[in-house]
Amino acid sequence: MKIFDYSKENFVEKGDFNSIEKQMKDSSYEALFSLHFLPDLAKYCYFHKLPYICYVSATPMETLDNEWIYSPYNFLFVSDSTNGDCLKKKGLSHVYDLEETTELTPFVLEKVAQNPIKDYATNPLPISICLIGKNEEKHVDACLKPWHDLGFEIIVADTGSTDRTVELARKYTNCVFYRPWTNHFADARNSSASWARNPYIIVVDFDEYLTEIDTNKLKDALNPSGIGVYCIHNPNPNNMDEQIMLEHVGRLYHKDFCHYQGRIHEQIHPLDGSPATYYQIPITLNHVGYSKPETTKKKATRNLNLLLLDLEEYGPDPYTYFQIGQSYRILKDTDKALEYYDLGLSMEVEPELDYVQTMVESYGYCLLEKGDIESALLLENIYDTFCVSSDFVFLMGLIYMNAGCFDEAIAQFEKATTIKKYATVGTNSFLAWYNAGVICEVRGQAQKAYHYYQKCGDYAPAITRRNQLASSVKK
Repeated sequence: MKIFDYSKENFVEKGDFNSIEKQMKDSSYEALFSLHFLPDLAKYCYFHKLPYICYVSATPMETLDNEWIYSPYNFLFVSDSTNGDCLKKKGLSHVYDLEETTELTPFVLEKVAQNPIKDYATNPLPISICLIGKNEEKHVDACLKPWHDLGFEIIVADTGSTDRTVELARKYTNCVFYRPWTNHFADARNSSASWARNPYIIVVDFDEYLTEIDTNKLKDALNPSGIGVYCIHNPNPNNMDEQIMLEHVGRLYHKDFCHYQGRIHEQIHPLDGSPATYYQIPITLNHVGYSKPETTKKKATRNLNLLLLDLEEYGPDPYTYFQIGQSYRILKDTDKALEYYDLGLSMEVEPELDYVQTMVESYGYCLLEKGDIESALLLENIYDTFCVSSDFVFLMGLIYMNAGCFDEAIAQFEKATTIKKYATVGTNSFLAWYNAGVICEVRGQAQKAYHYYQKCGDYAPAITRRNQLASSVKK
């Protein structure tokens, strides 16, 4: 094995890393060696997939807290028990005891030769899957395995797990780094992307499981200056009765053109400050993180605290107001939710944005929950702006239904079934037909009710009503 001995050169004093780049390119060196751990060398070897051999006996402890100590290409040889114990507790793969020396001993060369670094990334697409997480052991296998099986490079930024998250993640990737948590999601996202060896980044959370992907179409869709949008199936955190919401989120970007901003509910933004452009990518994930009410409330409380910090630091922003309102709604504080929705909607917003549409609809549902039907009916004034979505039209049906305007309600439910755009599954199908059926049944129109219930397919409440009406209607 031909090894570049960095310790015998004068680059350490100069900090001349351009020179070593040239040296390594112009030679057939297969590894790099230094007497002390130098983060820039670890970083160089990581991105060039070269073993970095390092003696850390005299390396200061503060240096060993550097993020690049976690590079899977590091071979760390220690004679100091304090440093050795510290490194082994970090769970690093290649840490070996060695009597103090300044030479590349046969023992060192043998360890490097016997432990070739496995490259998990075999997919030719220039995309890395980046995650941040803490204590996610229950999600690791279901989340990472599909990406691993497709050969994508996976980058995990662990923020302090005390369970088996790191151990399990290393079954699917050797790119597992530690990143201290600073209560800032964008900073953590950007750190994870900095370790990616591909230019394109797909961001995933551990509680999001890949269900659909078309890699050929994905390859054709890649656009360095745009932001790729994929679909997530979410359980509705405000209605745990098996309601599913479809969320289209920007999660793919080129790291030379974009990065994340925002302490919480972070968003991708172009680096040059220009308006973001979006394009659809053929990926669908299933989000399981809000499947339990106690988990949902815990996350909402955490998010709310960070959002309020954002509001204090950066000032009024409609998206921040929207997310604060969402957090309060999950926590069942309807009055506070309405307060922040009001603040968001009072600012200049673009109605075509998904979050604005959701904010209007959430505002309407809060009014229904309070029984303020008179205020809810005022949404008629913005009907023409927001009726492009079946969710809004369905909401208007519910408002008319609660106001006792049954003919108008049925008309809205029927209209909702003709609209393709939706966020909540069922608002343009079985949920709309079911509510139309309930109105007809209440009015004593059993035959019409049964007809609507039949349109609901295998929706359980509709099956129950059909069974109840079966003996009194013509089939």
